[in-house]
Amino acid sequence: MTATARARPNALGWRAHRIEKIFDRLRYRPWFANKDFTTDWTSGNFTTWRRALSPLRNEPLRILEIGSWEGRSAVFFLNFFPRATIVCIDTFGGRPEEDYVYDGLREQIRGVEDRFDRNLKPFADRVEKLKSRSIPALAQLASSQRQFDLAYIDASHRRDEVMNDSLGVWHILAPGGIIIWDDYEWGRSLAPDESGTGHRRLPPGSDRPLSRAREDLSDDD
Repeated sequence: MTATARARPNALGWRAHRIEKIFDRLRYRPWFANKDFTTDWTSGNFTTWRRALSPLRNEPLRILEIGSWEGRSAVFFLNFFPRATIVCIDTFGGRPEEDYVYDGLREQIRGVEDRFDRNLKPFADRVEKLKSRSIPALAQLASSQRQFDLAYIDASHRRDEVMNDSLGVWHILAPGGIIIWDDYEWGRSLAPDESGTGHRRLPPGSDRPLSRAREDLSDDD
């Protein structure tokens, strides 16, 4: 009886959160009507983003997105923040070191940039597209003394590369700015010469801030 009594509140909370996520998918569905998407890796985040970012909805945010794919998250941000602008960084061609991930997405990759352009066309005056890998693009933005209020990091999913993107973003994040990480799980157990990325291996413990952020967001799931 004791175990059942303890589990019930968690089960109820999980069920309520699941219902909330379904409701948010329906709430924002019109924003994606008549768009050209072949995948959806974003909608599951809408509830967490709404909860955390609602106080900023009417702010003229400068948003930076690293990893845009077909533009689903950019479409969400530009609708959710009607006064915001966004810079989207993507190669729109995958990454050689993650070919095994994209093997099943070859058809989508062939037209991904065209779909991004079509999906973001209604927001053309609020979108800046940088077709590039993240590190040189971030360096370009830093050299131009750009600053951003909100950054979404969703390019490589390998830990060390995500940390490098995070460090690059940190230098151009405005005071009080917010960083959202998609994930950084891949490559946690790889030795430096096994990562195959060409990026510098980070010292032990340098990802502790990311670990804490991940734990905080996991509490909302």
